[in-house]
Amino acid sequence: MGLFDFLKKDKNNQQNRETVGIKLFYYDNNFDEGIKSNAAEETKQDIALNFFKELSKDSHSFIGFEDSINKCIQFAWQEKDIWLVDIPNPPDFINFQQYANEAECIAIIKTVYKTQKITKLPKMVKVKIMEETLEDVL
Repeated sequence: MGLFDFLKKDKNNQQNRETVGIKLFYYDNNFDEGIKSNAAEETKQDIALNFFKELSKDSHSFIGFEDSINKCIQFAWQEKDIWLVDIPNPPDFINFQQYANEAECIAIIKTVYKTQKITKLPKMVKVKIMEETLEDVL
């Protein structure tokens, strides 16, 4: 079963659930499936964590979350146990970024669901993504 099938099954089982607030989008390169950011789906924390854990470890796979004011945070797999965590900041494209391991990513996701908002994390630095990478800044 693909990740999107898992989400559809959850939506069918939880039709009368309380509003979650946090929306999920992703792309899994190995399965060539996902949910576009402009069509992000409200998803409970346990389902979101399953999506994160099951996401293919591929440099083109990513998962992201959007809060009620349309701020988002994205997690892009880089290499074994290294994820790029990114808070986009259009139209300036001076994003907040950091590297994190899987356990740190899970803790960040849990914090997003607990607080119901996306905010800059203590380890994040500003990156002018049109001119440089996080690696350049570090």
